[in-house]
Amino acid sequence: MSEQPTSSMAGTEWHDIVDFVERSTYRIWNEREVDLITRTYTPQTITHMDSGDMVGVEHVVEDTERALAGREGFRGRIDETIWTGNDRDGYRTSMRWTWTARNAGDPVFGGPTGRWIRVSATANCAVKGENYVEEWKAWNPGARAAQLGIGLDAAARMWGSTSTGKRQPEGRPAAEFGVRVPAIPARVHGSGELVQDHLTALFGRGDAERVFAAYSNDARLSVGTSRTYQHLAGIKNYVDDWLRLMPEREFRIDELYWLEDFNLDRVAVRWNLAGTVPTPRGEREVSVMGINHVHVHGDKIVAEFAEFDELSLHRQITGM
Repeated sequence: MSEQPTSSMAGTEWHDIVDFVERSTYRIWNEREVDLITRTYTPQTITHMDSGDMVGVEHVVEDTERALAGREGFRGRIDETIWTGNDRDGYRTSMRWTWTARNAGDPVFGGPTGRWIRVSATANCAVKGENYVEEWKAWNPGARAAQLGIGLDAAARMWGSTSTGKRQPEGRPAAEFGVRVPAIPARVHGSGELVQDHLTALFGRGDAERVFAAYSNDARLSVGTSRTYQHLAGIKNYVDDWLRLMPEREFRIDELYWLEDFNLDRVAVRWNLAGTVPTPRGEREVSVMGINHVHVHGDKIVAEFAEFDELSLHRQITGM
């Protein structure tokens, strides 16, 4: 953005907002300092996921402890953090990371296999002070299941049987914590406008030919850790797959911000795609949340990293 945000986190132990997001993540996961969650999440923090929302710091602690218990040699690496905001209005951050671990007993998908798995995720957070006050997490449990030798149908049944039915506290949106930095700036321009226009044309209007104007010839689009689409033809195949799956659809951008650099602009975009999927048992109404990091050089997208919950989508389509 032409007027770059400020990142000081004044009066805290953190050097700036990127240090807060990245170092707190490393401490919680790589160093297993789970107690730090009680300092950085609140009792009303909502974590939004396609598989269902999670509310409150206690649920985050429980979920993290359960995940780490089944993963030996866990090591996460943060790939990128895109952010906007300031100390007064709060921050919005989008952190993309990848972790590897040996399966010592998956909390959902069964007992220890000893297999190494590699999973990526992107978390968009609203931050006020030293607290994550609202979070949107995009990742694909289906990719984790596949690496454990479990297909989507079996994974969908196993995922559906893990609900605890535990009562959750009432959550509060970021605005009630005093976050005033907008999810989408009042004026969208530059690389933010380019990405907004291209994604809306591709998935909103269904103009798959827009790929040839939007992306560079050697662009790469990665979907989690499960697959990568190379060059223009591959990326068009990815778009065509979505359009065939969901002929009737509505595409919406819910969050958009970007950082400008001399050589490469980096854009974070959280989106929702909702529509109707034809199946042998009739039409199914589905909704997918995704988060993409998009790298722009000049007027072309040169790389894109997309995250969405393929397992949740499969469960919606099949009714599992």
